[in-house]
Amino acid sequence: MSTAIAHFNEPYAWIARGLLERNWEDISLSPNAFPMQSGLGFSVDNLLQTGGQFGLKLIVLARDEMGWLDKDGAYEFYARHCQDHWNTQQILIYSKDTAFFQFIPFQNEQLMWLGSQIHEQIGTHIRTFVPQRRQGHTVSTASLSQIPDPKPILASAEWVGFLDRRLRMRMDLNTARQEGLILSPPPQPALHPNAPPPLTHQNTSIPVQSHPNINIAPPHMLGTPPPINKGMGISLGMGIANQQAGSSFAGNTQTIAMEKLSKPAIALRVVFFVGIAMGLIAMANVMTTFLMINQGTAVRNSSEYLLVIMTSLGVSAVCLVGSIFCHFGLHYYKEAKEHPLAYAPIVYACLLPFCNFFGTFIIGMWALWMWYRPEVKAARKKES
Repeated sequence: MSTAIAHFNEPYAWIARGLLERNWEDISLSPNAFPMQSGLGFSVDNLLQTGGQFGLKLIVLARDEMGWLDKDGAYEFYARHCQDHWNTQQILIYSKDTAFFQFIPFQNEQLMWLGSQIHEQIGTHIRTFVPQRRQGHTVSTASLSQIPDPKPILASAEWVGFLDRRLRMRMDLNTARQEGLILSPPPQPALHPNAPPPLTHQNTSIPVQSHPNINIAPPHMLGTPPPINKGMGISLGMGIANQQAGSSFAGNTQTIAMEKLSKPAIALRVVFFVGIAMGLIAMANVMTTFLMINQGTAVRNSSEYLLVIMTSLGVSAVCLVGSIFCHFGLHYYKEAKEHPLAYAPIVYACLLPFCNFFGTFIIGMWALWMWYRPEVKAARKKES
């Protein structure tokens, strides 16, 4: 089977490609804006944030043959790769704005047609829903409750990393074909004789108005990615020759490593805050003890409090000073970067004194074990 975009061959890549070929715009650089050029847009920001737990976000302008329904503005849809109880892979298209949902079952050899099928399903629904809205139709709570919530199948870390790197460079997928990331056109499915006509794009003038959930950007700001310098695709690891040779992106290993370290990093961050709290409590204990001695309210001789004061000062110093190293080391740890400070949060968790020893020690050992996982070690070697 041919690849969808670059060397990727997964459902979300084929969905994005299919939508691009049906004149949808990638508005990921302005995910809260209307797709003003074609009226149809998608944004990958949700894939980057959740990995596809809710699906690929789609934005469709509320318009029909009579023009734009400005009181609605646009409708938000999602295309979620999911799995049913019989382990069948499906794409769930749904919208809480219009109380719509539709399953598209597919097999691997049908991946290349997903984008077109989504386009047709949404187009048919919008041509029916917008006229109903003009007549005062509203979405009921009962109809919203019928939208299913199947188990999602997350996008691959490689695909998410690929999209993330492009967006960091202020590059969307609108120029994928010009960059050579989309090679040959896929075969088109045979349409049913009674299939609805495709969703057309009229050159109607759409006034810019406010919408409660979406910020409208001027039309000239949408769908026009920044210029791409000659050779930039190769420098970003997107060279087609390397992709056809089967080489992976240099950042893919890094992305996988960061995913592996994400949960230990969160646990170490919790240890960081616990350590600060312990240090402040120990310091407050020292100050309270000195205050009691100075005011003569201590129940024992002042010399007997020396051990308490020294112990509290030691605990406070270890916790507060160690938290500084832990804070800066967490950056290197969660980014899987080979640096001496990356070990600071691990040591801090293991040595945090008098604090639920087993809890912090286990967190430290878990973080250390994940740090030496093969995927993470490979990323650290590339970084060094």
